[in-house]
Amino acid sequence: MAAVYLASATKGGPVLRRLNFAQGRFEDTAWPAAFAALRERLRAVDRRGELSSHAPQPDPPGKPLVLVWPYFSPRPPRTDLRPRAGPPSAPPRLSIIELDEAYILRSLLPALVRKHLSRDGVLEYHVRVVDAASNDILYDSEPATSGLPIARPDAVVPLLAARPGSVFRREGREFSRAAGPPVPPFGPGAAPWRLLVVHRAGSLETVVGAVRNRNLAIGFGVLALLAAAIAILLVALRRSQRLAQLQLEFVAGVSHELRTPLSVIRAAGENLADGVTQAPAAVRRYGALVRDEGRRLSDMVDQILTFARTTQPMERRPAEVSELVERAIAACAHELHDSGCELIKDLQLPLPAVEADATAVVHALRNLISNAAVHGACEAPIRVSARQNSGAVEIEVADQG
Repeated sequence: MAAVYLASATKGGPVLRRLNFAQGRFEDTAWPAAFAALRERLRAVDRRGELSSHAPQPDPPGKPLVLVWPYFSPRPPRTDLRPRAGPPSAPPRLSIIELDEAYILRSLLPALVRKHLSRDGVLEYHVRVVDAASNDILYDSEPATSGLPIARPDAVVPLLAARPGSVFRREGREFSRAAGPPVPPFGPGAAPWRLLVVHRAGSLETVVGAVRNRNLAIGFGVLALLAAAIAILLVALRRSQRLAQLQLEFVAGVSHELRTPLSVIRAAGENLADGVTQAPAAVRRYGALVRDEGRRLSDMVDQILTFARTTQPMERRPAEVSELVERAIAACAHELHDSGCELIKDLQLPLPAVEADATAVVHALRNLISNAAVHGACEAPIRVSARQNSGAVEIEVADQG
């Protein structure tokens, strides 16, 4: 506080007294020019000596910054609560507190902002105090942006509004404001300053909108993941059903293919055992039939085993390419002899060892050579070649089929 005054309405005119802080008492003083409106307000008293409720409100004071409210001297409580006739014993008075504006703006406001609007020493809000009449900036927690307006503050709070309490005491009696105060409000109708507060991340509406959009995005993302998971499950289910169907068809097909050579072998064996034919040529024909169907049956078993191995990890070990080629050619010796095809090996030795599943490679080469011998044209020889190419070994089976 810069000063404390007590203004009284007397018959000789309004009197102003100032508190002497050193001596602790009020002393008469001249009316400052800034209190002219308050002085005129005190002149407007009715015949009962009370402040008139119909008197015009004064203009907001400029300098100095003051707080004003009515003040009445207390009286001993009365047992008789009926209203007394005549004027009160003491005229109405005003309490006037002149505030130290420089101290409030330079020391008090920054301290309050740091105490209540910061966390761990970091200010979370942009705080600005402006003059309610001129909108001039009086205090800004961020001087670098003091020239920029706060478009959408989170809160606007009036400051230094002089309002009496909810209950007034006069002549030992209590009067509730709900029933109408016995003393009309005194002082400026609006607060001289306004406090504007906005979060550093933006206005509260912007922050809430950003959080809402983020939550919506997360929700849609979760829904998309659920939809993708359901789609993957459906695809996996259909693949499992398709695989089960293929397995059933494979078992049925294998059973049918195995039944044919077994039936032929069984019939030929029964004919030979029963002595149906004893001619050497017929016996040789039955023997060749049993041999061929047996080989066919062996090939089927090998293919089934190869198919079963495809579901297991391949056993890759170092292997010589020339040895793999020799094993495949030896396994096809019967087909090559029956077809009369000529086979030429073209191995560009030396060939490096390779990491491979020897059984799978031999089976693949055997199928290629057998197909070339059985289904190809034997006018030209079947050529099996192997050569090193860019750090790998390339094996080729070529025919004229």
